[in-house]
Amino acid sequence: MISAYEQLRAWSKDNGLGTFRDRWEAHIRYDRSTPTRFAGSMPNGSDGTTWTGNTGFEGLDTKSCPQRGMDVAFVLFRGGETPVFIGFTSQFRLRLKKLDNDGLRWDSWLARLCDARQDAVEVRRELVKQYGEPNVAAQQASAG
Repeated sequence: MISAYEQLRAWSKDNGLGTFRDRWEAHIRYDRSTPTRFAGSMPNGSDGTTWTGNTGFEGLDTKSCPQRGMDVAFVLFRGGETPVFIGFTSQFRLRLKKLDNDGLRWDSWLARLCDARQDAVEVRRELVKQYGEPNVAAQQASAG
């Protein structure tokens, strides 16, 4: 993507291809802001497939997180490594907003990119094995 950008930038306006925007749209199927949004949604974990955040829902917009349409399995934590919810979705922010509106509180989270919904179901099972069943007492304390 970067080399395509540099090539388009190098072409002059005088070669008959029009403005930079015209040249971009002729060769790249996304508008110029899409790659920026895409880069902001890339996993921030060292493994390249995981996002992590040390916020509840109120801080989610300040962090890199999965975009709509990305299948993920995720864990919401309260008090360190205590899971209060483990699930999967293709609409991460919308799902977390609903959980927040329902009264669930967390202070950190982890989401793992999956190939498809069925993969997300399997990864969710792995997350339950890794972190244990969500702590119902912590869920109730956060709702109260």
